[in-house]
Parts: sequence; structure tokens; C-alpha cells
Amino acid sequence: MKSSGHISAFTRTLFITFILFFGYCFSEEASQSYSNILKEAVQEAGRFRGGYQLLGTDMGMESRAGLPIYRHVKELEEIEAVPFLLNVIENGPDWSTDKESRRFIQDVYIARCYAILCLASTEDPRAYSILTDIVQNGINVSDSEINPTMTKKHDARAYAAFGLGVFGDPNSREVLVDELESESSQVRVQSFLALARLRDMRAIKPMMEKTSSDPAVDQFTFDAGMRAITQVSFAKESFFNEGENAVQFNDFPELGKIQIDQEPLKKLWKHWYKIGPQWTKQQFKSKYDDWKETKNKHPQKGSVLNQKEQKLSQLGVAALPLLIEKIDAGDTELIVVVSKLTHGDVERTATKQEVLLWWQNNKDTWTVF
Repeated sequence: MKSSGHISAFTRTLFITFILFFGYCFSEEASQSYSNILKEAVQEAGRFRGGYQLLGTDMGMESRAGLPIYRHVKELEEIEAVPFLLNVIENGPDWSTDKESRRFIQDVYIARCYAILCLASTEDPRAYSILTDIVQNGINVSDSEINPTMTKKHDARAYAAFGLGVFGDPNSREVLVDELESESSQVRVQSFLALARLRDMRAIKPMMEKTSSDPAVDQFTFDAGMRAITQVSFAKESFFNEGENAVQFNDFPELGKIQIDQEPLKKLWKHWYKIGPQWTKQQFKSKYDDWKETKNKHPQKGSVLNQKEQKLSQLGVAALPLLIEKIDAGDTELIVVVSKLTHGDVERTATKQEVLLWWQNNKDTWTVF
């Protein structure tokens, strides 16, 4: 693994190129405005209990993906802000007050981490190279910024890894898979979550193999990531009696009750991945037959049929090949399920031919097993 303290010459060249290219819109007035916005955002993040919570792990979950989010700063996610953000990442913010205070030093470092996330959100395609290089090499940290507590808790590489997930470039998969073995626990965790955001099913195998036994990726983070990428929903029953703290998964009674301290969520996913192909086919047949019977009895779409479609979608992305087969055979009503599972990559109003063409072009990245 490369050093976390030095950004590469290649990336520094990119920084300079970007700043020169955008120089015409990078006025002193705009820079000062961006600086004030960034300072306010960093100070706001620092007010949370336990310190800075940029990635939002303690601020609730994003409803669509079920993953930790960070507090967006819309004004800093515009293309026009890119040269300012690059300058902050490279040199830190130009804040001239309280330079000797511990809070100021922390804010300066956190500002650079925040700028990394904002850069990812600009969706400028040229940001990909910057983010990738920071994940692999880190950023230059001045002597005044070196704070073992801060740099250990807020690794800039981890923010860049999370940023690659926000950025969403499919080429990030290989980089992030490699970082699942980083010496930094933060980088491993954020790379895992970033892979879940990419929705490339080819990442599931290395995610399972490299993090299911990684204590840094705790079972709740592991569960959140796996649910986000697969969209599988499992029913469970909890037992909190005297002397008992366990869960049982209704879909897999063979697992029995699992004590909380035995990481039941990780056991669940490893079991699902092992028997997933056969289990998904069995579950799909049962739920599809139920849906078909309901459809024949109630040809006009209603709440009951919607519930049956919901049960099919709970099988997650693993059911996509089976859904495509049924759509190809004429069950075009199931296109809405495919649309849901693909987060709208397939339109709800798509035709059968459009769905089949999409599958032909994308099945490699959407096939789980």
C-alpha cells in the first residue's frame, strides 16, 4: 500500500491543470464566498457530539440506498467551485484567524476532507483521477496539521473512497476492491460502502470474501452495504429474554437462533451467498406463482397485486434473470419490478424490447450469481 501522506506528482499536475483551465471563473470574490461557505459547513460538522461527522453515520441513513451520507453543501458542488476545491485539497483553506488554536488546525484538515467529498459531488468527469489518486496515495499533510487523533479518525483516503461511491464511475470498482485490503480500517470500510453504491454485482464476491471476517466492517455496516447492493430483504425475529439476546431469520430456519455476539447478520449473508442461486429460484417460483394467480383473479392492477410485486422485489437483484425470463415470455407487468430493482435504470414505462436490450447490454454488471 502506498504512503498516505504524499499526493503523487501526476495528481499535482492535474491540480495545476484544472486550476489553470478554470482560472477564468475563479475570481477572488468567488473564492472568498466559497471559503466562507466551507468554513461554516466545517464548523457545523464539528458541533456534533463526538466531533466531526462528515460522512453522516450518526445522522441517519439515506432512504434510497440505505447507506451513510454526508451533509451536502450545494454551493460547493457546482462545476464553478472545482478550482477552489482543488486548491483546498492541495493547500488547505485560506483561513487567517486563530491559526494557533487546536480547533483551527482540526478545521483546516477537515476542510480538506470536506473538499474531497464536494469534489466528488460536482460530477466533473476529471475529478475521477483526483479521487482515485487520493485513495491510493493520500494528501500532503503539513507539520502543523499532523494530529494523530485526527488523521487516525479522519483518513483523507477514506473520504476519497467514499467520494468514488458518490461519484459513481463504474471504473472505480477495481480500485475500491483493491482498497478492501488497505492497512487503514477507515479506507476498508468506506471502500466497502462505496462499492455498495456502485451497484455493480461483480463487486459482491470480493466484498463477501474480503470483509465478512473484517472486524472493522462490523456486522451492521456489512448488512447495510449488502442490502444496498443486492436489495434483498429478509424477515427476522428477535429474542431478548432474560439471558438471551439472539435473532432468527425466518427465511433460513436451518440457521436457528444466533446470539448477537456471534455476528448473526454476517452469518446470514454468508449463508445467503452460499445457497443463493437455488434459494432464489425456489423463492421466485413460489412468489411468482402467487403473483400470477392473483393477476388472473384480479386483472385490474390493485393493492393486492402491488403487494405480490413487492414480495418479488424483496428477492433483490438476484431475481433479475428470472424476471427477465418472465418478461420475455410476456409478463410485461413485471417491468415495474425490474425498474425498482435497478433504481430506474430501466424505466417503468419501458417496452419488452427495451428491457431485453437493456439486459443484453448490462447483464454482466447486474448478475449476482
